Amino acid sequence: MQTTEITTELMVDEMQKSLDFYTDLLGFKIVTAVPEENPFFAIIKNGTVEIMFYERKAFVEEIPDFDKQKLGGTIALYMGIKNLKAEYERVKNQVEIIQNLHKTDYGTEEFSFYDCNGYVLMMHS
Repeated sequence: MQTTEITTELMVDEMQKSLDFYTDLLGFKIVTAVPEENPFFAIIKNGTVEIMFYERKAFVEEIPDFDKQKLGGTIALYMGIKNLKAEYERVKNQVEIIQNLHKTDYGTEEFSFYDCNGYVLMMHS
């Protein structure tokens, strides 16, 4: 199998809350919303990073087992960002921080927090 891309698709319970979090706080832009009013599916983008959201009630029609799953799970989105320290200062009082800004054993600086759905976002320089 030769893959050509991978895109993260996250199940969410509240689409508008998710879109607001990622657009208002993290600077993503909505590139697709289906339907345009009260969407159950959306694609957001920031630079080359693309994330798809699929509302639970629609997603379980395709994958019924997802109805039993807790949001967040064990996935972490590891995002490289510019101006890491400034961005940490900007968001630290608006989110639930998991790890404060720190230097890792593998040479990067990073911090992590939960998004509005319980997914872990790890930001690094």
